[in-house]
Amino acid sequence: MTQTLKIALIGGGHMGGALAAGWLRTKRSGVSADSLVIVDPAPGEPVQDLVEKQGVRCVAELDAATAAEMDLVVLAVKPQTLEAVAAPLAPLLGKDAALISIMAGVTLNRLAMAFGDRAIVRVMPNMPASVGAGVSVCVANDAAEKLEKTVTKIFKPVG
Repeated sequence: MTQTLKIALIGGGHMGGALAAGWLRTKRSGVSADSLVIVDPAPGEPVQDLVEKQGVRCVAELDAATAAEMDLVVLAVKPQTLEAVAAPLAPLLGKDAALISIMAGVTLNRLAMAFGDRAIVRVMPNMPASVGAGVSVCVANDAAEKLEKTVTKIFKPVG
């Protein structure tokens, strides 16, 4: 992965917005406004504020060229939408793109079935993440061993 990660955040609701705001609140996360693309057809108010105030790019749908450039895709959508999100997205991702899911109850195996053989990490942040005071628990597949420092770096500012 490149030093400045290109991240696609799929889902701009409560948790997606909290993560994006937390990442951009501090340089420690290594995430900048120009390295982040938020994908949501109807983003929440916190994401709209990030677009207006920090110049974050928000799109309704990830196009093939942008998807292929991503180092990391963070799934911050409702668990019941996994298949609807994965079907068009998975074929667009580069083979080295890693996946982080914050979807409750969606197993590593189910994510692997939807997105194929790639580095996958499940992270369970809690709502205090919105103010940088949360706690996150992580579990990863074998392919994601190298991602431990990266995941820690981007989730540390949110808790």
